[in-house]
Amino acid sequence: MQFAVIGVLNTALHASVVIGLVEHMAFRPVIANAVAFFFANIFSYCLNSQITFKSTLSFGGYLRFLSVSLVSLAGTLLISGLGEHFGIDYRISLIGVIILVPAISFLALKFWAFSSAKPE
Repeated sequence: MQFAVIGVLNTALHASVVIGLVEHMAFRPVIANAVAFFFANIFSYCLNSQITFKSTLSFGGYLRFLSVSLVSLAGTLLISGLGEHFGIDYRISLIGVIILVPAISFLALKFWAFSSAKPE
């Protein structure tokens, strides 16, 4: 449950950064989303590390977390790309993304990224 709540907070942060950069600083949306990704990713790492996985913060831990995040992005693009390729309605692919990507991400974080982390 904590992982899901942090995910919602993280999404709100990401959206806020994008809107702020586009509306107030004239960033292009793609650049704004790239900047927002890194802010949100660091935020998510800090909260999930301490709250969800009870782990101390470290640079190596963040690199593992970032790796899982990037693989999750690739999974999102793969699912949506396959859906598009096979003519599946994008909403069906989106349901697949919403169900599969967070679940797989959580497992990868729990059993790989934070598996060797020592509790506080």
